[in-house]
Parts: sequence; structure tokens; C-alpha cells
Amino acid sequence: IYLEAPDAKIVAVAVPQAAGRIVHYSLDGQNILWNPSDRDGRPKAGGGYGLDLGPERTIARHPTIWEQKHLWAKLGTNIVTVTSERDPAVGMRVAKQLAMDGATGALEILQRMTNVSEKDQSYCFWDRTLCKAGGFTVIPPLFRSGTSIYIQQHLQTEIHSRPPSSTVPGSAPKVACTRPFLLCGSAATPPAANPAGRDSGNPSGIRGVSSP
Repeated sequence: IYLEAPDAKIVAVAVPQAAGRIVHYSLDGQNILWNPSDRDGRPKAGGGYGLDLGPERTIARHPTIWEQKHLWAKLGTNIVTVTSERDPAVGMRVAKQLAMDGATGALEILQRMTNVSEKDQSYCFWDRTLCKAGGFTVIPPLFRSGTSIYIQQHLQTEIHSRPPSSTVPGSAPKVACTRPFLLCGSAATPPAANPAGRDSGNPSGIRGVSSP
């Protein structure tokens, strides 16, 4: 699936065969998303942006949602939906609506989960975006007292628990809490193939919205 904003020179690519992952989001041909590869240079699953359910450590394995082919449909110009099959392990289905602004290239993601079992259930979204080192992430204003401090601590723990790339000097990410935004980024500009993908947040220009 290709979504394009020609005047802004921005392209996004989602792959329904790989659980609807967004594997490419580029400005002027420069993809900011990181995708792992094997020793022979062939692409592996798990890169870019993927939508999952959590909590990660307690939920049963559910490959239908996280790994397998999803259905997709075009709703309009630069608007598509990507929907998983019913996952028998958890009795859930997830869907993503992807919409790109044709003028600016901003990519909006509307996430939905549907309980297709016969019992009440409680899950959360557990999405992940892997970006190449370098650049920054902006998290929109936070409204609850103490929330920004919690998220800052969470990001610092999550990012700094991973060793910086040995091939990119100074690539350890930085987190700075500002008002009214939280900024998260890395000081270095990496080479094109960087083994240290980061899941520190959404790439610049991608806005995520969750819906029950």
C-alpha cells in the first residue's frame, strides 16, 4: 500500500502481508524507519511501525494480530484501513486506519480493537515504531498532573536500558521534558544501515490516535 504527498515529497508504505506494518515513511526518498535484516541482508519481520495488544508479558502469543496477513481496503484518496483476522488466542481483532494529508504528508493513524469473543476482556494497545538513530520525537501536550514526569522516566528507562550503537558515535538518545511538549531524540545522524533501531516513539509527522 502506497500513500503519497507528491508536492511534499513524502511517501508511506504499509505491508498487509506483514500484519499491516508501516515499513517506509520518507521525505525526499530518505526512509526514517528502521527495518531489521538477517546476516545475508534480507529483510526480517518486526521493523517499522507495528500495532499489537498488551500487556506484553502476560498476554498469550497471538501471531494472527502481530505477524500474519491483514485485510485492507481503500476508503478514499490516501485513506486505507488494514484489519487483522480474528485471533483465536485472544478473541480479538485489531484495525488501523491510515490517512495521509496530501499537502503536508502528515500521516494519521486511527487504531481500533474489537472484542470478537463471547466474554468481557481487557487489553491495551502495545504499538511500536522503530526509527533510525538521529532526529527527535515530539509527544503532544499532557494534561494530567505528574503524567509528563512518568512518561519522561519511562522513556529514559526504555531507551537508556539499550546500549548505544557501537558504529554510531554519540548515538545514545536524549530525553528532555519541556512545556508543553516532551522531546525525545538522538544526537547523532546515522549511516543508512544502522543496526541500532530505536523504539522511542513515533517518527516525526506520524500522529497516533487510539479508538475503542
